[in-house]
Amino acid sequence: MGVAMKRFGATLASCLVFCFCLCVSLCVPAPASARTPLFLAVSPSAWMPVNAVWQGANVYGTGKPVSVYFIHSIADWGNQLYFMDPATGSENPLLLYRGSGRGGACPDSGGLVADLGVRDSSQQLVFMLRTISSNYAGKYCTGEACGPRYTGMNDASARFHSSGEYAHLLGQVWAQAARIPQAKADSMGPPCTGTSRIPPGEGGVLFSFNDGANDSFEDLVILVTGVEMDVERDHVIPPDSAKPKPKPIPVNCVLDATTGGVTHGDAFLPRPMEMPLSAIRPRDMPTQARYHLDQAWRERYPGRPDETAFPNGPEITVTSALPFSFNLGFFTNTGEFINRAHGSVTAGMMGLLPVAGDGRRAVSLMWYPVSEKGNLVSTGAYVVKGWIRSNPASEAVGPAAACPEEKTNLLSAFGYIRH
Repeated sequence: MGVAMKRFGATLASCLVFCFCLCVSLCVPAPASARTPLFLAVSPSAWMPVNAVWQGANVYGTGKPVSVYFIHSIADWGNQLYFMDPATGSENPLLLYRGSGRGGACPDSGGLVADLGVRDSSQQLVFMLRTISSNYAGKYCTGEACGPRYTGMNDASARFHSSGEYAHLLGQVWAQAARIPQAKADSMGPPCTGTSRIPPGEGGVLFSFNDGANDSFEDLVILVTGVEMDVERDHVIPPDSAKPKPKPIPVNCVLDATTGGVTHGDAFLPRPMEMPLSAIRPRDMPTQARYHLDQAWRERYPGRPDETAFPNGPEITVTSALPFSFNLGFFTNTGEFINRAHGSVTAGMMGLLPVAGDGRRAVSLMWYPVSEKGNLVSTGAYVVKGWIRSNPASEAVGPAAACPEEKTNLLSAFGYIRH
């Protein structure tokens, strides 16, 4: 038995190291303010082989043929890329790909779209990414993550911007842009097995989209040739010192989320669950008694077990001065989807927690270790990926009342030992 546990410990350690490497490889630098170049602090990756990335840049024709090429994708659900006709504003589909549930899907159509027929150098060219119905839409794409994502600035002065259901997202950045030189474009092979490589002879602008589920800009990467960014027209890139400095978040308003370690599970009867999390007070040890805060969730999601039947699971500890929303996906260390939870920790739930000296409160989101179909997960290493966003509320009093909305991304690994 001792030998078996040692072997398991070694295997689990290897899995956690792999997950840590996965996290490092997927993380991208936090976006800079719109229309400001983000100078990469690490070696450029294969999908964005440049030294500076522009936030919210617009592109215009140059009198040459405008062509679009698929480069890369890590999206877990189906997406369609559209070209917005400059004359009519109509949506013309270009690239279609359906998520595999593990990302990296190759397009089903339009892997190489040559010559869009635009020659006027005064016309602004806009591309749009929209989530489509697929086997994975609804599992991964919920709420604002399903909304359209445009190139250029997402503000009211743009011809295409968030409105209606997604008006609250106005002002956020949907796509990054960067110039890729001819030599680098010529050296790039085909993005998918059996597809055509990019024809040699011309560089272009590389666009990388954020589809809204997190702040990663790898959900679709395309190369557009025959265009020029507006930020290139004066051919001046400001030095790093010219970048505006973001306002610091007050210490009492910082939103933190942490997870990790290994949790020993206990015996329970697994079942499918719409919200596979339970909100509890943080514990010093996983063996301590639990104080559940999610009675409101049981009213909203019928069939949830009560405190006596919810199993012991890994915890994500969130520290916030305000109530918050979350959208978290859980995967095996090889990328296989397990389940997803999206919802809110309300002001009423936060009110049941003690207040720390800095005015913040800590709550743990304890994972329900069961697949979406209700099967108990195995012993092993797992990954949680998603976002958590604070919600300014009228109920907030004291220093917390002045805290702005803040969003943090979570990409972390943890271990689970099945009972």
